[in-house]
Amino acid sequence: MLLTSAVDEVGDLATTVNGLAREDNELAAVQQYLPRRRSGSRRRIPMTRPNYFNNVHKAVRAALFETSLRVARTDFGELEEASATARNVIELMDFLDEHAGHEQRFVFPELASFAPLLAAELEADHARMDELQTEIRRFAHAVHGPSKEDREEKGRRLARALSLLIADQLRHLDREETEANAVACAHRTDAELAEIQARIHASMPPDHQARLIRRVIPALNTAEQAALLSRSRASMPPAAFSAMLGLAREALGTDRWTALARRLGLEVVAA
Repeated sequence: MLLTSAVDEVGDLATTVNGLAREDNELAAVQQYLPRRRSGSRRRIPMTRPNYFNNVHKAVRAALFETSLRVARTDFGELEEASATARNVIELMDFLDEHAGHEQRFVFPELASFAPLLAAELEADHARMDELQTEIRRFAHAVHGPSKEDREEKGRRLARALSLLIADQLRHLDREETEANAVACAHRTDAELAEIQARIHASMPPDHQARLIRRVIPALNTAEQAALLSRSRASMPPAAFSAMLGLAREALGTDRWTALARRLGLEVVAA
């Protein structure tokens, strides 16, 4: 028992050391992009600033995981079931393409002005994932075919390609949330970063904004939902905010909506 306990403690210590080493490597990767003080030393990485990628990235992760689960459960031998799942996959690819387009247009040019290497690496991620997403689209369209055996084969290839995309996406999202966010916070104020977000939303047609709300709100926890809607209530006309609340209620379902409404101080009307 003593030997087993000692081995376990050594294993736990090794895990802790490895985790700290990873954190040190991440900090070192970010440190090179931080602006210098007049003394020549680098400024410290801000630890209390918001994660500006949080909300939309939670929606991306939720969409990836939910679609992957649906693909895994689909019997591609059944044409109607396969076609419905294929439509869901195409909707996911459209969402990923739109999100990447916003970053390419609004985020990466700003990032390139103070962290050009990091911006280039993140853009290279987009290019690589775009190739995989094109392949996934091709498989999704192929599962509509008349041959049961061919649909099943294409379904297997679709599931594998989607898994590989998720692996790439998770690494990419993490780099943006750690390295890119920290560097941006070191070079830009909260007001300047909020302005970038505002320009992204202003560039979206109303129906795209509504679709994004339906994806983002359910992916957040109650505190995050309340913070998002509180900011929106302070900045939006009443009619627009009321419409946003309607989308949130529709997307959340009764239990989660009730928790959010109470957090916001809204009257909860029994169904």
